[in-house]
Amino acid sequence: KTEPKRMDEHDLEIRITEIITKLSPALDLTVLNLKQLRALIGVELGQDESSLQSYDSLIVRVLNSVVAKLGEDKNQKRKLEDDESDGGKKKQKASESEEDTLPKPKKTNNGELILEMGDDIRVVMKIFNRKPLADIRKYYKSEGDLKPTKKGISLTKPQWENLKKLAPEIDSFFQST
Repeated sequence: KTEPKRMDEHDLEIRITEIITKLSPALDLTVLNLKQLRALIGVELGQDESSLQSYDSLIVRVLNSVVAKLGEDKNQKRKLEDDESDGGKKKQKASESEEDTLPKPKKTNNGELILEMGDDIRVVMKIFNRKPLADIRKYYKSEGDLKPTKKGISLTKPQWENLKKLAPEIDSFFQST
C-alpha cells in the first residue's frame, strides 16, 4: 500500500459515497463494523484501513446517509410495485414497510445526530468529553419540546460493539417468544 495522502474532505466524502453506494447491492451495510467498512473503502482508495481512522466520523455520516437513501428508494420501489400490482383496486392496508419506516436522522447545530426509535425513545449520537457516545434514552414532552429522562444509557464505542455482538442472542430471544 502507498503512504496515505491527505485528501480534501469534500472530495473524500464524494469518493466514499460512491464506494459505499457501489458496495451496497452486494453487502448488508448495516452489519459491517467500522473497521470492516474502512478496510473496504481502503481497498477502493488504495490505502491502508488504519490510514482512514481519522475519517471515521465522515465515513459514519456517509454510511448513514447512503443507508437512509437506499431505504427510501426501496420503500418508494415497494410502493410503486404495490400500486402497479393492485391494478387500481382498493388497497387492503398500508404497506408494512411504510408502518415500519423510521423518521430520517436529524442533525443538530452542535453536530449531534438524532435518531428517532418511536415511543419517545431517541438515540442521540454525540461527543461528550471528547468521546463519541450513543445515548439511548426515553424522552418526555414539556412545553412542546422533548426532554431527556434519566431512563436510558450512553454507550461508548466498545460497549456498542459488544451490544452488536449480542444481537443474534437478542434476536433469538424475541423470535422464540
